[in-house]
Amino acid sequence: MWCYFHFRNKAGFFVHQWDLRGYILADIGLIAFILGICYSLMMLMLKTAILIEWVRIFVPDRKRNIFYWASAMLIFINVGAYASAIFTTFAGCRPLEKVWHFWVPGVCIDRKNRDIVNAALNLMIDLFILVLPQKTIWRLQMTKRRKMAVSVVFSIGIL
Repeated sequence: MWCYFHFRNKAGFFVHQWDLRGYILADIGLIAFILGICYSLMMLMLKTAILIEWVRIFVPDRKRNIFYWASAMLIFINVGAYASAIFTTFAGCRPLEKVWHFWVPGVCIDRKNRDIVNAALNLMIDLFILVLPQKTIWRLQMTKRRKMAVSVVFSIGIL
């Protein structure tokens, strides 16, 4: 919330970049840097928590079946993907200050390639999380209408 209010007070919304002063751009760059780190930390914890909860729901007898191992693999991939995103965010520019002070001499990695890889991993993880409980849900002994309702409840996260 601090980032939102700070951004609103410094630059405002719907303001073109060329209408901003340089010192405001540096503040906005710092806010974007902090938001990127916070987003990665939040998604790392959120998706891991969802998968752990689903293991508790869909593997009640603690039997290490295919659902358990698929969830464990997704947790491993999720933690690795977001940890590497955080690492590359911090290690992306030398010196680190160059991220938000673009005029500081230094060197940065090509963020486009990093962002494409992160987006692809993010999409892959989200799709697997979406599909993972569906087989178990559709094998439940209930009417098709109730199965559909349960499936929609577990698919609501795609939004």
